[in-house]
Amino acid sequence: MTMKPIKLETEIRKDTVGNDLRWLTPAVKAAVQDALDDINGNATAFTVSYANRVYEVSLTAERYLDEHDIPSSDRGGAKVTYRPAGPSANSYKYGAVSTEITLRRKSGSEPVWYLDSVDRACVYPRNPERFKVTISDAAMLKAVKRTLSAFGRDVVPREVLAPADDAAIVGLAA
Repeated sequence: MTMKPIKLETEIRKDTVGNDLRWLTPAVKAAVQDALDDINGNATAFTVSYANRVYEVSLTAERYLDEHDIPSSDRGGAKVTYRPAGPSANSYKYGAVSTEITLRRKSGSEPVWYLDSVDRACVYPRNPERFKVTISDAAMLKAVKRTLSAFGRDVVPREVLAPADDAAIVGLAA
């Protein structure tokens, strides 16, 4: 679905014990829920049915980037594609309606995620959940450079890169 990106703005609320919790603001939650409802129709199983799930996916993506040592400064432009798993039973003979969402992160130390698209998808029995994180080319080159420097290498050997990647070699040598 072509849509205007929705910034996942949050606010801090207190739980019953007094701990700070981050929640989607009511206006953002309503906008995300409307986008999900437009795509899902009456389907609820195997779909992203609630706005809070979209926010949970953004938190999971942020943890994923943390676990893979991508610094906050390199996270701008990261994209996440998420689709729930399909039916677990083989008794489903046909595909089931599902939802696929795409989130995009803006640069900065504080995580700012945008819901870029919500699309209807089809899942088949035993299809696994799809959670795919991609980073920008610049972030990828910096990650390669950091990894190689951990092993005493400062550039990628030319034979590893395609000959047309001269710009990439210049970026790694910097």
